[in-house]
Amino acid sequence: MRKLIFEVREKKITAKEILYNDIYVKNSFDMEVILSSFGAGIKSIKIKDKDGKLKEMTLCPEDEDLFYFVYHGKTIGRTSGRIKDATFSLDGKVAHLDKNNFNTDNLHGGKEGLNRKNFTYKVSSLKDHLDVIFTYFSKDQEGGYFGNVNIKVTYRIFDFENKIQIIYDATSDCKTLLNLTNHAYFNLSGDPFICANGQRLYIAASKYGALSKNLIVEDIVPVTKEMDFRTPHLIKDYIDEASLHQVTNGYDHPYFLDKPGLDYLAAKLYSKESGIALEVRTTYPCVIFYSNSKSNKPFIVNGVDYSLLSACCLECQFHPDGIHQEKERNGVFSQDNPYHEVIEYSFFVEG
Repeated sequence: MRKLIFEVREKKITAKEILYNDIYVKNSFDMEVILSSFGAGIKSIKIKDKDGKLKEMTLCPEDEDLFYFVYHGKTIGRTSGRIKDATFSLDGKVAHLDKNNFNTDNLHGGKEGLNRKNFTYKVSSLKDHLDVIFTYFSKDQEGGYFGNVNIKVTYRIFDFENKIQIIYDATSDCKTLLNLTNHAYFNLSGDPFICANGQRLYIAASKYGALSKNLIVEDIVPVTKEMDFRTPHLIKDYIDEASLHQVTNGYDHPYFLDKPGLDYLAAKLYSKESGIALEVRTTYPCVIFYSNSKSNKPFIVNGVDYSLLSACCLECQFHPDGIHQEKERNGVFSQDNPYHEVIEYSFFVEG
């Protein structure tokens, strides 16, 4: 019986003189995963398609210097999404965060979030899975957040099924805020020349977050026709609706799950070209669906610009501005209430 195999490859971000490691893992179904210590992220997931050909499921830049700047596949934090006015308070302490969203709000943990940190790691091989465990110590006042926080991100790669769990754990020396996610860009066709908006999407949510002009959640409202993915349909079916171009270019919205938990399907993406489906389950209450319909700069791989619509994101997390809008399940944790959340990706060929 073959066990999961792995190897470590050293990489360098030349412009920043940062040495980091890629961890390559292959399971018994020939799923290949490349994880990065820089940003504790996913660089690549390859799955066999309906014809038995190995296809790339994610989009990540090959250029190491560009990889430094992007969110693609990385751990986002200390908080993911947008926090109104880049500030929050807990137990008399006030956090003043980077204003990197319209120079007013905080986005994805600020200018130097976890996506730009080099994590330490270890690999633990067990009977039916392999754990790649990334750890990082975030000091008090890093990025404006208070509390000394020990962060652990475990990628659990299963051997006899094409399944990956991302397990987030953290402890702190005081009550503080944390909202970790993974920012993988998926295109299940395996061909970045084929737009991801032609793939079929299901999201198990009857409510979504209506957004302000700064893309801050203003209200949680019932899904409308163009926002409803409870009956699976192609991403592009309603992407040109005027309502999706008032403050966003396409989808960039939080969906609030009807039933969070690993026993329930949160979202499903399917490509008819490859026959590959992705099922997403999570303990988080929210999934941000981003259709990648806007880009501020080119995203070049092998001379081709894959900036727009080449992939989409399903970011499982808490309400992005939950610290201001939710009394529970908002990312607040403490010494007595450690942080523990899970995201699960399962790939299979549907036909």
